[in-house]
Amino acid sequence: MWRDNARSTPAARSGIRAFARLAWLCLALFGAVAGAASAGSEDDSFEIDEHDPRFINQAELAIVDSATPPPDSAAWRPVHLPDSWRPAERYRQGNNGWYRFRLAGSAPVEPHSVYLWRFSMNAAVYFNGELLGDGGSFEEPIARNWNRPLIFRLPQSMWRTDGNELQVRLRVYPGFGHMMPIAVGPTALLQPDHERRHFAQVTVSQVAATVMALALLTGLALWAIDRCDRTYLFFAGSCAALLVYSLNKFLQDVPMSARAWWWLIHSAVDATSVFLVAFIHRALGVRRPRLERAMLAVLLLFMALYAFWDLPQLAAWNPVTHGIASLAGLYLLGWLGLRMVRRPAVDTALYGLLVLSLMAAGIYDQLLNSLLFPDLWRGGFYLLTLTMPALLLALMCHLGLRSMRAVQGLRVANETLEGRVREASTEIEATYARERRLLAERSAGQERERIYRDLHDNLGARLLSLVYGARDDRQRALAREALSEMRTIVAASQLDAGQLADLAEEWRLEAELRCEDASHELGWTCEGDARLSGRQRYQLERIVRELISNALEHAGGRRIDVAWSLPPGRLALRVGDDGRGMPGGAAPASVVARAADLQGSAHWESRPGGGSVCVVTIDLPATPAEPREASP
Repeated sequence: MWRDNARSTPAARSGIRAFARLAWLCLALFGAVAGAASAGSEDDSFEIDEHDPRFINQAELAIVDSATPPPDSAAWRPVHLPDSWRPAERYRQGNNGWYRFRLAGSAPVEPHSVYLWRFSMNAAVYFNGELLGDGGSFEEPIARNWNRPLIFRLPQSMWRTDGNELQVRLRVYPGFGHMMPIAVGPTALLQPDHERRHFAQVTVSQVAATVMALALLTGLALWAIDRCDRTYLFFAGSCAALLVYSLNKFLQDVPMSARAWWWLIHSAVDATSVFLVAFIHRALGVRRPRLERAMLAVLLLFMALYAFWDLPQLAAWNPVTHGIASLAGLYLLGWLGLRMVRRPAVDTALYGLLVLSLMAAGIYDQLLNSLLFPDLWRGGFYLLTLTMPALLLALMCHLGLRSMRAVQGLRVANETLEGRVREASTEIEATYARERRLLAERSAGQERERIYRDLHDNLGARLLSLVYGARDDRQRALAREALSEMRTIVAASQLDAGQLADLAEEWRLEAELRCEDASHELGWTCEGDARLSGRQRYQLERIVRELISNALEHAGGRRIDVAWSLPPGRLALRVGDDGRGMPGGAAPASVVARAADLQGSAHWESRPGGGSVCVVTIDLPATPAEPREASP
């Protein structure tokens, strides 16, 4: 199955379907172009066939540097077409050759034409000594017609009854040039083949150049938006190289010398591989700088050789250099194939098909250009121009996949951000709540301090007077107990934090004295230890004292049990008696209030065997440590 970052989303499935439709559309377009290039009515199309009487492959050649047909006294010699000018012994004799063809006498009934369907570099046609037409300039730089078919009408008025002579002037560059057989026949049969070949060899190249120019501008525009990402810059480099290659297929008049133009063309062919490797590396998120630098060094070496070699050396060695440069395509095919095996993905398959199509077309064009297979020249066309739009298709699909993944990434990032915002908002609200609680507690503490000072200054003095002025011991004891209770309340703000085990031991001693005076038994247990703040210490002491007082005064039992325990993160106090019992529900209001002050709760429970138990629990971690305040 395909694996992709966005494979499971509807957007991903939609993108893959759009990619498939676009691929089929492009294949249909390329098929239509190829079909139009090779189509024609079976009745009127002219197929190049060496056995056809209109197909002339026997001629006489005179290598003469002349702008007009040479006389019969020139060094004419018979040749068989196709005739190559690449051997050194040929171009050393000259770069201007005249081919002479003998035609039967008497003018044909229907109009005839002469059809030069493949030659290099420029040609002019003379019929019985009169110029019919040419392909352009014969001076440097020579008009480039190596990929452009020419057809010229043979006027009936120029035909002779005693024999006719057709002469073709061919101008070549050293190391390059060839002359394929020509065709002479009815214009109605030759013209459709000329139009078909002109469309396939020239018009398609012009369309491909237009597409490459648009792709080049698109790549440069995308790179200008984000210059830190060189993916689109290398894509633009590939398009620029292929654009130059396309121009060479149809451009007749170039604004530079032939040597400079050939240097540019062959450099562009090799540069295509380098730019394509760099583009696909970055498009798939891979960095291999050493390999890319090595390929760049090889490219610069080849460009220097193209500038150093003369045209015959360039003609002899460019197949070797292009073959070495094509190793980059083999590397891409192998690497993309392994990547597909390990992790199949749409973009990997896309670039693999792109490289495969470009390489196959390039190899075919190189074989066509080498003249090793004459049959290819008779009916073949250059195919690389047909596959060039695949590069633009690859960019479109790449942008579509990247946009799809970016949308998904933004959605995930937005969801993550919203989650973090919610967490941060919750944390901020909790912080504000803690600060408000601390502020309220601080304000309440300040108010308690004021009340404590008033109690100490006013009520304390009166209780002390009552102790010394009491008339009997009972009143004196009550006054002292009230004075002690008041001092405990006043001293609450000065209590320090302490350990539960130590504080519980102090509270046990006080409880034993009270139970002993009331003839009650006391059971006391304390399991575990915890650090208590000053406020927790004060409130727990008041709670246990009040619960013991309630049991002594109202329960009517003979035993009181106090148990301290520390369940995870909490502190629990259980004070029970064996008396008449209390209905289940809320504990005494004062106990509930004190427990709430410590972020806890208090309630009654029935005790097995009779009696009741008051259960008080507080949350230790949630209880902030109370700062020590100054004494009044």
